[in-house]
Amino acid sequence: MFWQEFYADWGAYLYFNPRFALIPWGSTLWTTPNKPWYTITAYGWFYSAALPGMVKLFTSVRRRRPEWSYTLVMTLTVLLPFYLWNLTSADSTAFFTYYFHYLYVIGPAMHTSRGSLPLLYPAFPFSLFAPFVVWSIDNRDSKGRTWYERWFGSEPQPKDALGQIRQVLAWCVGMNIMYACCLTVPLVTVRVWFLPESTVIP
Repeated sequence: MFWQEFYADWGAYLYFNPRFALIPWGSTLWTTPNKPWYTITAYGWFYSAALPGMVKLFTSVRRRRPEWSYTLVMTLTVLLPFYLWNLTSADSTAFFTYYFHYLYVIGPAMHTSRGSLPLLYPAFPFSLFAPFVVWSIDNRDSKGRTWYERWFGSEPQPKDALGQIRQVLAWCVGMNIMYACCLTVPLVTVRVWFLPESTVIP
């Protein structure tokens, strides 16, 4: 999914510090100009540290509080924790260490001498990604497959190498679709249609 980061960053007017080792991608349509290599590994630890625990927490609360609505449990165990996780582990840390900054801010923000850190946009659209993932994992078919595993004809626990490859591809495609729906497409669309131009992130 890391490749979508740079499109979403363009939509959010996010500018990476050019002192990082940069991917030789260059400046292309609807992408932020600086694309650090570190984002690839950052995606690995960020999601692996957050999503498995949220799936377990959601499942546990659903089992212990069956009278609570599905939406309430999802909000309390996934949406809000993921928002706070992103704010504390990624956005705030990167902002105060000058890994990146936002050139244009929408909505409430934290203002410092270093610039401004938006608190709701694009953080809130991004936070919808985690509930989408957890919902997909929770709503499996009779064979125990997520919707993207079903698309690829993958088994939930493949035993042969080909089946395992098919499952990996299914997860890659599924995660990218959910990421695009929650973050990349909305941010790019909103900027193209409603927000001002930028000479730094053209």
